[in-house]
Amino acid sequence: MFISSSSFVDKTAPRLLELSRRAHTVLVGPSTPLPPMLFDYGVDTITGFVVTDPYLLDRALAGVAVKAMFEAGHRIHRDRPGS
Repeated sequence: MFISSSSFVDKTAPRLLELSRRAHTVLVGPSTPLPPMLFDYGVDTITGFVVTDPYLLDRALAGVAVKAMFEAGHRIHRDRPGS
């Protein structure tokens, strides 16, 4: 089950994690929090984005350098230890 990281903002994350207890759960989105303690709450895979060049990202989001968005940082992928 894929769960958007925006579920933390709209407060649906706890219920979605409860409902997906028996599924492989992937937390996705550019605003995904990356702490390993999420594995303790049933998340199996965490994917997110870490910005390394805020100026370039700002230009990409403003529409000036749209193709540069992924050059402004790098993707993070973590799996639950032992899985």
